[in-house]
Amino acid sequence: MAELKVLELWSLQELLKVNRQVVFDVLELIRETGEKEYIPVLLAWQKLEVRKVRERIQSVINTLEKREFNE
Repeated sequence: MAELKVLELWSLQELLKVNRQVVFDVLELIRETGEKEYIPVLLAWQKLEVRKVRERIQSVINTLEKREFNE
């Protein structure tokens, strides 16, 4: 699961079709990586989602940004 690096646009479109819990699980995997390289993808994804998912995406972005400052 560590090879989650490549989230292309078609992947984002596919994520709009899956169960919300699966989406939340993917977001938690991204949070656990701690890699700020995901932030641009998350920002693009956030524009496509409903409020609850947008909020979770923002939470993940905030975590990644905080880890950036702590390093």
